[in-house]
Amino acid sequence: EKEKELLLLQAQTNPHFLFNTLETMESYAMKQNGEAVRGIVQSVSRMMRYNVRSDRGWTTLREEIAFVTHFLHIHRYRNGLAVECDWSVDPELLDEPVMKLIIQPFVENALKYGWSPAMRSEDFALNVSISRQEAGLVLRIRNTGIPMQELALQKITDMLQGVDPGDDPYFRQHTGIHNVYHRLRLTYGESVRMSFSQPEAGGASVEIQIPTGTRDALPVSLG
Repeated sequence: EKEKELLLLQAQTNPHFLFNTLETMESYAMKQNGEAVRGIVQSVSRMMRYNVRSDRGWTTLREEIAFVTHFLHIHRYRNGLAVECDWSVDPELLDEPVMKLIIQPFVENALKYGWSPAMRSEDFALNVSISRQEAGLVLRIRNTGIPMQELALQKITDMLQGVDPGDDPYFRQHTGIHNVYHRLRLTYGESVRMSFSQPEAGGASVEIQIPTGTRDALPVSLG
């Protein structure tokens, strides 16, 4: 039952992204920009193949990073501006097994709420760092830019402290973070730690701690 719920939640991750991307492809097609259409199709194809492949919800950090890179590639076509991500990852961790789609939703939120096409390149920075601490991995996704709203920070903090979001209108509209957190808890159990903060430079920062080890050693074995 946990496996079914996990895969259902994964399938719900970001369907609007595909619709928006198809509209972008249509726009480039009408302008007869075949190079742009080809680039978008290649990235979408690889992302969709990653999403639907038969892996029971597991991947490696290497593949998860590649997925985010394709997402940023499409974002550049959609907005006409590139946003670079500064990756800080120990190469020895690249083949570590992790739950799928645990980085991209936070990168998307950073771009959706912290970035604006009107910003100069120095106004917005996006950083993802992944390190090993004791028996687990620590993932940090940080961005500068537009500060995180106090209401959003309070709602998320309450959820992380055990308050059941129930039918809260906020989480009906903002499903991404709740979805990821729920999937993490189903997969890794109570050993998961997640926290949000507002850096002085603006934007938002999230830190996620998960245990390491083979899939069979984790609370929910999906392999």
